[in-house]
Amino acid sequence: MDVKINFSNLEHSDAIREYAETKIAKKLKKYVEEPISLQITLSLEKLSHIVKVNLNANGFLIHVEERDNNIYSAIDLVSDILERKLKKYFEKIKDKKNKNNKNNKNKGLMIREEVLSLPEEGEAQSKREVIKVKNYEIKPMDIEEAVMQMDLLNRDFLVFINTETDKVNVIYKRRDNNYGLIEATKK
Repeated sequence: MDVKINFSNLEHSDAIREYAETKIAKKLKKYVEEPISLQITLSLEKLSHIVKVNLNANGFLIHVEERDNNIYSAIDLVSDILERKLKKYFEKIKDKKNKNNKNNKNKGLMIREEVLSLPEEGEAQSKREVIKVKNYEIKPMDIEEAVMQMDLLNRDFLVFINTETDKVNVIYKRRDNNYGLIEATKK
């Protein structure tokens, strides 16, 4: 297990480092096998301790963030939330019979995300620039699994390959807390 612990605006302490690593790693070992990449960020903002955890286990991604007045309580909260998310995810996967297992080919695609900046007040509307580019791999999954993955990552949308249709889809969270699906087709 590859564990990285970062301290931000917080004094580095071996006791806190060891507590965070053992508390969170202990919960992970119940559900996830190697190789695991775990990044834990411990920070202090005003009077609140913030613990952020990013987990990557063979492409399975989870992001959890919690804050509390006590750093140890924040670590406990994050580890409990992480365990609940893992348990919920793996119970759904375990209960679900994957009918499309034969069709679930390893068809990962790379997606490039571009963020456009808004023009300043005096600039013309047509002058937009790419200010950030992200590349990430999209994976084949069904719609239910995509919703779970999006919830685990605390994101508003997720791009994936639908195993039922073999097309690129985007699932997104609507303002009414339901989900929308966009299916890409060629013209």
